[in-house]
Amino acid sequence: ELRFFLHEIIHGDYMEKNVSIEDRHLKDIAFSGNGEPTSAEEFPEVISIVKKLLEEFNLLHKLKIRLITNGSLMHQTSVIKSVEMLNEINGEVWFKVDAATEESIKTINQVNLKPHQILERLKMSTNVCPTFVQTCIFSIQGKGPSEKDIKAYVDLINEVKNNIQGVHLYGLARPSLQPLAKNLARVDEATLENIAKKLRSLDIKTTVSY
Repeated sequence: ELRFFLHEIIHGDYMEKNVSIEDRHLKDIAFSGNGEPTSAEEFPEVISIVKKLLEEFNLLHKLKIRLITNGSLMHQTSVIKSVEMLNEINGEVWFKVDAATEESIKTINQVNLKPHQILERLKMSTNVCPTFVQTCIFSIQGKGPSEKDIKAYVDLINEVKNNIQGVHLYGLARPSLQPLAKNLARVDEATLENIAKKLRSLDIKTTVSY
């Protein structure tokens, strides 16, 4: 499937038919979607296949290969080895951290991870591949993140500020597929910028998408 798509983009007329002139360039190949990419048993094999195809199309090291992950499995040997392979093919990790208190982690991400476990897994990722933190900020039942939540988040990111490449804060861009979706809503731009200001005051490179 990837071979066919790359062939259509590079040698076919896919771009001419489907993409505006200013956007006709291939930027990256990303592992993402509704589910955790690293939970797939075939994940290491997929990385190898991508490398082979990049070589075949003379694209190796010319494109970014991005893994968008919640990092929950980053402590597993097979996953960390795959991320090492990702690094070898011009890869980077977008590590999602949407909360930093135990209660909020459970509510938002539906996982029983403690903040120190997220921190450990994040550090593991930064040790083997360039890693950005990606954070979605939203309101739940009309309430945005509390000051306690924001402080815990900023403190956690500060722990790894010398390890990560930066932070990308963003709001809800489309309806969530989470069970609590009906209770979720966008926060205002000021909320995102307030968190970004706190991070930047600690010399943490931060971008905001509203």
